[in-house]
Amino acid sequence: MLDETGARDIKELREIGIKHGYPARLRRQIWSILLGVDDGGDDRSPSDGAELHPDEKQVTLDTNRSFTNLAELTDLAVTSESLPDMKRSLELVIVGTLRTLQWSHYYQGLHDIAQVLLLVAGEKLAMRMLRRLAMTHLRDFMLAKLSPTTSLLLLVLDQIRVIDPGYYAHMRQLGVEPFYALASLLTWWSHSVDEHESICRIFDFLLAGPPTAILYTIAAATLLKKDEVTLADDADLAFLALSKPPKDIGEMLVLASELQKSIRPIQLAHWRRISDHSCFKTWGEHGTLDERAHEHARQQELEVKNDDLAEERRKRIRKALTLTSAQSMILGAIGFGCLAYGVAVLLRPASKS
Repeated sequence: MLDETGARDIKELREIGIKHGYPARLRRQIWSILLGVDDGGDDRSPSDGAELHPDEKQVTLDTNRSFTNLAELTDLAVTSESLPDMKRSLELVIVGTLRTLQWSHYYQGLHDIAQVLLLVAGEKLAMRMLRRLAMTHLRDFMLAKLSPTTSLLLLVLDQIRVIDPGYYAHMRQLGVEPFYALASLLTWWSHSVDEHESICRIFDFLLAGPPTAILYTIAAATLLKKDEVTLADDADLAFLALSKPPKDIGEMLVLASELQKSIRPIQLAHWRRISDHSCFKTWGEHGTLDERAHEHARQQELEVKNDDLAEERRKRIRKALTLTSAQSMILGAIGFGCLAYGVAVLLRPASKS
């Protein structure tokens, strides 16, 4: 496999994926190498015998709405007759992943990533790939709450501030928040980019790199949208422009690669606020992946719970202080009224007998 790509080792294979992408005929094998999953072996599903997952009903709803780009599907030899089987396979890929990772939570958008893996690798290997990604690249998105994910979006704006402070200032002046990038982050662009080959080229880039690679692609896309955002009169128009992928995906990936080389995550202002248990920080750790992924997820869930409790306490304190202030004003007004009445009584002329 390495000989066919010209790569001498896994490092060079990753570099090829970042710079050029992989031939379509080799993607199945190369993606499995990059993710460290077996392309052959046991035909049994890793979820065989596993208990049901609470999110399976939502998975069914989303997979029934999948495979909507009919033109692309025709090019990929997916016919209307085979479409129901493809949807069933997609459901099995996701459900099989969730059942083996009971700590995980399904999120809308995971089916978009799973669909790409299924079209490239087939059901059995796609399930192994998705399971590995759930532990290494997508874990933050699969927690009970979205707050760890939205925190990551701030790293996109941090990159803009480093590269183009003037553009960043304009975005802040318009009131642009980074939520325009949420769908791209959660789906690895597979929801907004229509062409299958372009999506696969993005996946080549992302699978060849660390989890932070997706943030660099979003920052690159944001920089490429500068002219449109500069012309926008308000945040809504800017949001509309930024939420669409750039026309030239190749240009976005080249710029993303440059950003990745020039800006280290530790240089970004919000990096220190990202949990040490985030998959964006723990990627590349040694040890048993299943156990570590579960423990990191558990610790992140605990951090989110503690943050929520702390925020609830802050709200109660603010409410108590507001009430105390209001009560003081009322008591002060009553006290002043009593004092004024007393003074008035003292100053009242004595009545004549």
